[in-house]
Amino acid sequence: MISVTRTAKPAILVANEALWLAELLAATSPEERKAKQDRYRHVEIKLALEAMFHGKCAFCEACITHVAYSDIEHFRPKAHFEHLTFVWENLLLACPRCNQGHKRDHFPLAPDGTSLLLDPTKDNPTEHLHFRWHAQSNTSVVLGKTTRGRTTRRLLGLNRSNLRDERDKQVKRLAVLATYATSDPKAKQILCEAMQANHQFAAFARALAIQHGISCDPAP
Repeated sequence: MISVTRTAKPAILVANEALWLAELLAATSPEERKAKQDRYRHVEIKLALEAMFHGKCAFCEACITHVAYSDIEHFRPKAHFEHLTFVWENLLLACPRCNQGHKRDHFPLAPDGTSLLLDPTKDNPTEHLHFRWHAQSNTSVVLGKTTRGRTTRRLLGLNRSNLRDERDKQVKRLAVLATYATSDPKAKQILCEAMQANHQFAAFARALAIQHGISCDPAP
C-alpha cells in the first residue's frame, strides 16, 4: 500500500451526486433501490479510479485490470454509510480478493470513532506499516507498526498466501537489484522504476531502496 493523490471528481458525479442520492433514499422497493444504488458503477467513475490507482488495488497493490475486473470499493461501506454511496472521496479501486473476500462490509472503529483502517488517499501507509523482505526465507511480509496498521494488515489479508506467492517472486528480484544498485546504474534504474506508483508492490521497492541507501531522481 502506498499513498495515492486523489484526482478531481469525475464530471458525472459533479453533475449527479446529489440527485442520485436523493433518488436512492426515495426508492420504495429492493429492486428500485439496487438500480439506483448501482449508479456508482458508472463507467466514467470506474475509469477515473483505474487511472488514479494505475489499475492497481488500493490495498494490496496487485495489478488488476490486465487480468480481471476491478471493484469499486466504498471505504466506508455503503451498507452502513448509505449517504456516502456516491461521494468521490469514499471510493477506491480494489481487487475482488481484498474487497469481496476480506474487507466486505467491515469497518472497525477506534473508541473515539475514528477509522482503524488505512485509506491510502488520506493516510501515509509507511507511518503504520512495515514492508519487509526476509532474504533467508525469501518472503515479503507486511507488518503493522500501529493499531491501525495491524488492523489493516489483518482485515485485508495483506499476507495471504496467494498474494504473497506472487509478491515474493517480484520482490525477490528487486532485492537482488537493490544489492547492486549502488554500483550498477542499470540496476538502480530498474529499482527506481519499480518504486513508481504505476508498478506493482511499489511499497516494497521503496522500502528496499531506503534499506540500501538508494535515492532516485525524481523521487516517486
